[in-house]
Amino acid sequence: MDRPGRDVLRWGQLKPEQPVHFYCADGWKKGTVARVFPNSCSILWSKQSKPTTTNVYDCRNIRLQ
Repeated sequence: MDRPGRDVLRWGQLKPEQPVHFYCADGWKKGTVARVFPNSCSILWSKQSKPTTTNVYDCRNIRLQ
């Protein structure tokens, strides 16, 4: 399966409330950037209608929509 969206090369490209795709154990998911840190970011997304936050530590696992 192709990777969706555009590459993220550094964490500074991301802003809070920005829609993104991120890679989880079972594939690519859609979410929204909650916070950006110097070496990671947290993503807010829905898992079975329940809001969930996931931290992403590798830029290869997050893509801009």
